[in-house]
Amino acid sequence: MPSANPHGDLVLTDLDALRAVAEPQSYALLRRLQREGSASIERLAADLGASPDELRARLDVLAGYGVVEESDGTWRAVSTGLLIDVPDDTESQAAARLITTQMVREAAAVPAHWWDADEPRLPDEWRRAAGVLNMGLWLTPEELQTLTDQFEELTAPYAKRAEHSDDARRVRVQVYLMPTADDAEAADALEALG
Repeated sequence: MPSANPHGDLVLTDLDALRAVAEPQSYALLRRLQREGSASIERLAADLGASPDELRARLDVLAGYGVVEESDGTWRAVSTGLLIDVPDDTESQAAARLITTQMVREAAAVPAHWWDADEPRLPDEWRRAAGVLNMGLWLTPEELQTLTDQFEELTAPYAKRAEHSDDARRVRVQVYLMPTADDAEAADALEALG
């Protein structure tokens, strides 16, 4: 079974698991289960506009990698989140990039939707507390990894909280850690990915 980070997100590193999840329809199926919870094959087929036989085959593959599981005719994701641990080899990196590209594009749409649909309806105290952190830092790769690990440790207790006060709300936190690439690095990376 894949490992989990402090948030309980599934951490994928295996090439075959990465390939299975990277397939767009399988990724959409997994994300549906993560976002909306358990469902029967029939419900998933209706939600995703796919045939039950096709979905069963995809679910069986994902189950083989420990990503989803079935119980009494209901399928569920084993975690509510997904973390891709970028491997060292080029082939695995290409599969990881397919998934992370889908994840980044999906996440990038959230702030604009929140700004248009949710932010205007928030009470003042929530509007004042919400915000965007946008800063430039000078970090080594090791420092960036340490910062990522610290952020996960810092936020894990809130993500896993089973009980909360009546005035608590679900808050979406997005952090993009995007090192700049010099021209030579960027050209090498693009050539390696084909």
